[in-house]
Amino acid sequence: MKRFSLYILFLFLAFPAISQINANRALINGRAALSYNDYIIAIQYFNKVIEYKPQLAEAYFFRAIAKIQLEDFTGAINDCHKFLLINPYDPRAYYARGYAQRNLGNHEKALLDFSKALEFNPNNVDYQLSKIEALIKNEKFEDALLEISHLHALNKEKENLLLIEKGFIFFQQGDTIKAFNTFTDAIKKSPKQIEAWGARAYINLISEKDSAALNDYNQAISRNSKNSGHYINRGILNFKLNNYKLALSDYNKAIELDSFDTKSLFNRGILHFKLGDLNNAIKDFSNALSKDDNYDEVRYQRALAFLEINNYVSAKNDLNIIIEKHPNFAPAFYNRAKAEQALGNNIIASKNYYIAEKLIKEKTNSKFNNSKKQFASYQSIINERTKRFNTDYNSKEKYEDNLRGNIQNNSYQLSIQNNYDISYYSQNFTILDSKNFHLLIEQFNHKNNSKFVITNKETSLAESQEKYHLKEIETLSESINKKPNNHSFYFKRGIHYSLLKNYELAINDFNSSIKNDSNFLLAYFTRANTLYKLYNYMLSLDIKPVYKNDNSKQNYIKLIQQDYDKILELVPNFHFAFLNKGNIYFQEKDYQNAIVYYTSAINTNSYFGDAYFNRGISYLIINETNKGLQDLSKAGELGVHQAYSLIKQFQP
Repeated sequence: MKRFSLYILFLFLAFPAISQINANRALINGRAALSYNDYIIAIQYFNKVIEYKPQLAEAYFFRAIAKIQLEDFTGAINDCHKFLLINPYDPRAYYARGYAQRNLGNHEKALLDFSKALEFNPNNVDYQLSKIEALIKNEKFEDALLEISHLHALNKEKENLLLIEKGFIFFQQGDTIKAFNTFTDAIKKSPKQIEAWGARAYINLISEKDSAALNDYNQAISRNSKNSGHYINRGILNFKLNNYKLALSDYNKAIELDSFDTKSLFNRGILHFKLGDLNNAIKDFSNALSKDDNYDEVRYQRALAFLEINNYVSAKNDLNIIIEKHPNFAPAFYNRAKAEQALGNNIIASKNYYIAEKLIKEKTNSKFNNSKKQFASYQSIINERTKRFNTDYNSKEKYEDNLRGNIQNNSYQLSIQNNYDISYYSQNFTILDSKNFHLLIEQFNHKNNSKFVITNKETSLAESQEKYHLKEIETLSESINKKPNNHSFYFKRGIHYSLLKNYELAINDFNSSIKNDSNFLLAYFTRANTLYKLYNYMLSLDIKPVYKNDNSKQNYIKLIQQDYDKILELVPNFHFAFLNKGNIYFQEKDYQNAIVYYTSAINTNSYFGDAYFNRGISYLIINETNKGLQDLSKAGELGVHQAYSLIKQFQP
């Protein structure tokens, strides 16, 4: 099958003249960045085009393609919709939107879009294949078979692909004999066809014809299969035959091909467990759970492994989760009893033994099956060949620049963007526009010959920098002695103290700055931020935060919030204060109030990507996933690249 390469086909088409030369240049640069897999940079260029020329449909289309490459399918759908509002006659946008809908599991909508694309371009093979897959996903099998016959009449080159797809449809209909015969015909017509061997192997596997299945998987793999499922299933067969070394090799290869496949991690963990390599078993089970926290079979096996290494607390924690979800699963109660007994909780252990025995006598069990190894299911060959929107241009090359390529595959924890503060330093940004700007800071710099920046990327100071700040403190102290009422001198010295992590002296200076100018917003801002740093520093040392003999944690936080409120009273559009205040609520697990302040930051500055990002995470935590994904998509669009890893983790 021809690789899916929608945007490259149109990358160098001529576009209408743009009145603003910078918009034209941004469009050219964006297309170039896209062709070099610089998706984050490309999106920033297309943002500029849209800013200058919001009616230029192509910018939305290419931005959608970049988002698809980053697996932000929700964002891509939104951009395709905007494109189609301007130009409803372009099949590419329907095709791209259908592809995104399909990846979100919206198969009915995907079918509508693929069908619409074919109205405008009825002979496009890629559109036809995608429609066939959508029909299968919607269980419209007879319609899919008709489409296959129609495509086969038009395109004889696709005969073997279509034959395999017919076999898959028969399999979906439950006719494994007809499916087996169809896959056999495909093998006879083209013995080099890897997917035909793999498909027939799967039919043999589920029919418990292990020898035939192993032979077919050997044939597929000997032809250099890149399908991780082939290796997983051959590994399971080798495991059954006690060929543990071969099984381990197969699982390792499956993980190499697809590190996100939890089945390969689960099966390798089972093998490590069988061999007594319990630490590696636990490592594999934990890795699988980090990718799918609802994988109950994995959690149960990890609990058993924890029991084996006498880690009874961890075993009990896993078993608690299993029992909560599967209250009729007797083995979980039995093993939790063992853990409780080992921990000296004999009464609790007896209760668990009693429940286990009762469930066994009642012959009651949950549907949860802890012993079954997980096969990799056979998928539509069309689906397998279009896992990526443009596989020709998605190399697995590791880039030195972590903003290039498919950055959604990078690991990123569920943590918010940090507070903003005023500093002398800021890490360099590779995103086109700096998000760190406010007129008040620029005015202060101009008036006081300063070079302050506002940033949430703190840097560690080198020894030479520490010496510089100490020297500046001496100089400013001399200036303060001469002009003790100058608020700017105290403010500057306070920042030097803060950078040296001498927070109490920094706070004293900000107090003095405010005393000399009660409307000096920047001093309120830095005082609040420094109080927050001191608060977190004391928490990190497990010291109860105390400020001015006030032992109340809430009063401590109240002092910080009062400063942010004063800032917003003086300058209501200072969006950094909204974000910082939202972060305080987030840290205190008051996610609803955090959302309120992130929303205020967004309303003040609709280009503030960090506010969308933090609000998105807050929504995810309170299980409003759709809102969270929408916000993360917008954050990614605005340059917060970590959003794409989280989108991939949390989208359906």
